[in-house]
Order: sequence, then structure tokens, then C-alpha cells
Amino acid sequence: MIYDVSIIGGGPAGIAAAIFLKRAGFKVILFEKNNLGGLIRNANSIENYLGIKKIDGVKFANLIIKQFNIHKIEVIFEEVLEIKYAQNYLTLTSINRYESRTVLISTGTVSKKINYFSSIYNTFVFDDLFKIINDKKFKNIIIIGGGDVAFDNALNLFKNNRKVTILIRNKVKCLKSLEINAISNKINFFENIEILGFEIYDNKINLRTNCKNFHSDCLLIAIGRKSIIPKININSMKEGIYFAGDVNNSIFRQLSIATGDAIEKAMLIEKFLKNKEE
Repeated sequence: MIYDVSIIGGGPAGIAAAIFLKRAGFKVILFEKNNLGGLIRNANSIENYLGIKKIDGVKFANLIIKQFNIHKIEVIFEEVLEIKYAQNYLTLTSINRYESRTVLISTGTVSKKINYFSSIYNTFVFDDLFKIINDKKFKNIIIIGGGDVAFDNALNLFKNNRKVTILIRNKVKCLKSLEINAISNKINFFENIEILGFEIYDNKINLRTNCKNFHSDCLLIAIGRKSIIPKININSMKEGIYFAGDVNNSIFRQLSIATGDAIEKAMLIEKFLKNKEE
């Protein structure tokens, strides 16, 4: 089968574009390597999306998945490894390949890592909030970072009955409302922190800093994110391939920006496909 559109990434941007294009009458296939909903699941509270007063990320993700499922859009739960072009676009996974007339890449972002901790990543250091929430042995967590994601993650962990400390290299950079919320919940944060070293003992991590030593069950890294896209064959960069959501806006990561960008790209795809039919 040749699809009209392959959408890579099942977060809010991918879902918004998929619903728009399916309603426009196109054959749509969506690829997601993990779970539908994307990183919005991590949000402690969504308060700036029109029409919704306040909702947590998991509930919001469930709402958009429910809406997505109404349209019976085909979903492939496989990781896309490469995109090629040969008359049409070929989307390659480790299992199969799929052909489409256009491609929309909405793969979002991944967390920036701190190479200093590379030897203990995925044992004592994580960049995935839900890996910590879903593992009850992590009760005392240090978050490294001072932006919106760091403070939002801290509030999410606090809501899940965890003790949280935030270490910030310079100054707090998050929204004032997040900072106030953290203070009201007695979440400690320290500014101007320089990490001098670490040790692992008794299945815990000890961080040595210019301020004092901090002990925790694990670290959560929240120092920013970067766009991630599958490998694209150099000859694939032709008309008919589009990018939407956080993959375009890794600095200004807002739900409304991501979904708005996705709808704009979906409208461009609609116009492109209709022009090819004329």
C-alpha cells in the first residue's frame, strides 16, 4: 500500500496532524516507538492551553489518544531508522518498510546528557521522569537543572510522594509560578552549584559540590533538550518532507506551538497532495 502521509512521532504534534489529514480524506500512517502521547505525559500541570483550565500531563495525553482513536488511524509501534526517496518516500524500521507520498517528521526532542555521569546512566542517573516514578526504590531524588522542565519534574515527583532537591548551575530560569509552587511545597533548590565529584556507596549516590555534599537514590537530568530525527538519505530532502512540533522548536517548547505548527504543516501537505492530483 502507498500511503498519502507517513507521520513519524506520536506526540501532540503528530496526533494533531494525523487527525487533520485523516479528516481531509487522506491515507495516513503514524509511527511511534514508545507510547502515544509523547513527552506531554511528563507535565505536572498544563495551565496555558486554550479551553483547558488545568490538567496533568497523563490525563491530557489520554484525552488526545482517545480523540485520535476515534479516527481509526493506522499506528505502527516501531522505531523509524531511516527515510529514503525513490519515486515515493520509504520509511524504514528495523522490521519493515513503508511507502508514502509525503512524510511529516514530528519526533520531538531528547534530553541533553551530562557526559561526566556517563558511567552511571540508567543505573543512578536518568533523563526519563517516568523511569523514576515507576521505580519505588527511588525515594530521594536530586534534579540537576534550573528551567521549567526541572521544576515541573520536581513538582511531579513531589506529587508522587518523593523527596526532591534541585541543583542549579547558575540562577533559577523557570516560570515564576513554578518557582512559587516549589517554594510552597517546601522543595529545596540551590543556585550557583558546581559539581566537584561523586561516589556510589550503599546503593546511593553522593555528590560533592562547592556548597556541600548531597546524598540521593538517583539523579534526574533536566538541563535542556535537543531535536532528534531519523537518518534521512541526502537525496530524500525533496519537496514533500516536512517537520513539525518540538523538532522545529526545541527552545520554545510549548504545547500550543507544537500543535499549531503541526496543523500548519498538515495544511501544507494537503495543498501539496491536491496540487499533485491536478
